[in-house]
Amino acid sequence: MRFAEFAGVAVARDVPLAGRLGGSVELYPLLVFNQTRTDHVTRERVAASCLTPLLTFDIGARGGPWGLRAEVGIGFFYGYRPVPAVGSRFNFYDQLGARLVHRLASGRAISLGYRYVHISNLGLAGTANPGFSLHAAVAAFDW
Repeated sequence: MRFAEFAGVAVARDVPLAGRLGGSVELYPLLVFNQTRTDHVTRERVAASCLTPLLTFDIGARGGPWGLRAEVGIGFFYGYRPVPAVGSRFNFYDQLGARLVHRLASGRAISLGYRYVHISNLGLAGTANPGFSLHAAVAAFDW
């Protein structure tokens, strides 16, 4: 069984598309994974970077202080060592999640949410396609 924890900070740019539908591009210049090595006992830290386009959908009263945002995206992931340990450096970064958004009077917003993340190479880096799924808490400040 592969096991990992991760942390990262992203910079994102939102683009309105139509009505409540939007798009976003997230850049994680640095993600840090603490993963189980191939011996299934020892642990190692691995740095990675990720670029993910997202499709977003905002739910809630227009102009109201509270809302919900659903997000889904598939992006490109590069680990500076293989992620997972028996995998490859290049992977796809799939995510699905939602955030509770509170809009502030200044036009900014803060939000908390959840994301399900799956990382794998889709079999494009050889015959093996190891991957793993992670659950993530998300905190965001929009300006």
